Amino acid sequence: MSGSQWWIAAGLLALTLLPALGGITLLADLAGPATPERARFHSSPLPIAIHAVGGMVFCGLGAFQFLRGLRDRHPRYHRIAGRIVLPAGLAMALSGLWMTQIYDFVPEQSWPVRAVRLLFGSATAVGLVLALAAMPPRTSKPAWPRSCSPGPFARAGPSPSRKPQQLRMLKKMQRQPRWSSQAAI
Repeated sequence: MSGSQWWIAAGLLALTLLPALGGITLLADLAGPATPERARFHSSPLPIAIHAVGGMVFCGLGAFQFLRGLRDRHPRYHRIAGRIVLPAGLAMALSGLWMTQIYDFVPEQSWPVRAVRLLFGSATAVGLVLALAAMPPRTSKPAWPRSCSPGPFARAGPSPSRKPQQLRMLKKMQRQPRWSSQAAI
């Protein structure tokens, strides 16, 4: 895996650090007594907890989903992490929308700030639902051994245990004319 790929994950984790620290601080504040400036959060702490925990899981594990080398070498990790990252991201996005709607409007915050929160929360949720729709169906066995297995009268050929890329390459090589047969023509 190249060093530039690890910089991607490190950059995404660095972008996650400040909001994660803010979420941890807010959760710690919610564990204590209510203060006048935090009273609106004490009335309904559940969306904050869901948003903070979901966001930390989503950003922490999600940063590694972009590493192609890790994805290619460890596809099982990628699938398992994706099954954790996707619900965590949806929880983060939907709880963010929930917080935008239920908490009292602070005078320092303008309507454009609220609109941006609604836009980004909705876009995140829609993007994650589209990612879920793009996932290949979960099967117990890969589809290629069934489709590449030779029938009862098939000539001897590549073993069905080979990967699809290898099978395509072998078929392409078999279609190409041999040099000795072309010389005779």
